[in-house]
Amino acid sequence: MATPVKGVEKIEIATPLATGLMPTTGYTTIVDIQEGSVTFDLPALETQEYTVSDVDGARYVLGTNQAGAAFTCNSVDINGAVVAQLAGGTWTSGTNTYAAPVQSNIVNLAIRFTSRPFDGKKFVLSIPKAAIAFNFSGAFTKDDLVAIGFTG
Repeated sequence: MATPVKGVEKIEIATPLATGLMPTTGYTTIVDIQEGSVTFDLPALETQEYTVSDVDGARYVLGTNQAGAAFTCNSVDINGAVVAQLAGGTWTSGTNTYAAPVQSNIVNLAIRFTSRPFDGKKFVLSIPKAAIAFNFSGAFTKDDLVAIGFTG
C-alpha cells in the first residue's frame, strides 16, 4: 500500500545518463506539489532460505524477485515544458501550445526527492532511472484545481 509522504520540499527530474549514474546537472524542478499527493510504496523484500544437510540452520538466505519501489506525485503548476518532459509530446514556448504524443508513452527520467529540513538535516532520495507514467488529476470545474501527476 502506498504511504503518503509529508514534508517534500523539492522534486527534480532530468534526462538519465547512459552510464546509469545520477545526473549532476540539467534538472527541472517540479513546483506547487499538491498536499498529500506524494506517496511511496516500498515492498518488503521476500527471502528464500536454503538449507544443506551437513550444516544446521539456513546456509543461504537470498532475496527473491520482487516488484520495484513505486511513487506518485501531483503538481498544480501545469507548466507546458514540464508536461512535455514527463509525458513526451512537444511544447512550443513561442505559442504556448502543447501537442500530446500520438499514444501514451512511458518516459525514463532520473528523479530526485528532497525533504524539508528536520533537526537541521535533509533526506535526498535519488533514482537514476525511473519509468514514468504521466496523468492529469482533478476535474475541469471551478471548484477543483487540475493537476499534472506522474507515477514511477
